[in-house]
Amino acid sequence: MLYWPLKIFARGFRWAPGRPDAVMDVVPSDFVVQAVCHLRKQTGPSGQAYHLCAGPERAATLEQLSTAASQFFGCKPAVFVKPGLFVRARPFIDRFTFGRLKRILTTGRVYTPYLSLQLWFDTAHARAALAGTDIAAPGVEAFFLNQLRFARDTDFGKKLGPTEA
Repeated sequence: MLYWPLKIFARGFRWAPGRPDAVMDVVPSDFVVQAVCHLRKQTGPSGQAYHLCAGPERAATLEQLSTAASQFFGCKPAVFVKPGLFVRARPFIDRFTFGRLKRILTTGRVYTPYLSLQLWFDTAHARAALAGTDIAAPGVEAFFLNQLRFARDTDFGKKLGPTEA
């Protein structure tokens, strides 16, 4: 979910449809895999639902991630455009923009809800089920720099990353 916005940000586009205080509740896939593998082995009633996410304690805001990305890429921070304004500008974007700018603004439409909401997920049930293990969601900022390094090193997934010896 964060890859495309980071990609255009790293390449110099500074405008983002979103709210600085929007909640970015993302976790690395290895946490989800480990948690699912552990949870599926548990006995008890079936049909339990678990929010495998950072939760209120470990999520970050869009502004925090934007600041970290601007420091990492050595560029100016993002400028956030109110989502309502971005939505109202769609007819003008469709009619009066061209080329790269039009592609960025048109593609950015699908990310507007993600970069605008303040949704918190209750992770208490998942944390209780994972208690006593070493499986825990890291704070978003704790693994975000690794995401940025990987994105840079692989040109946002276009080439293979460094192999481990």
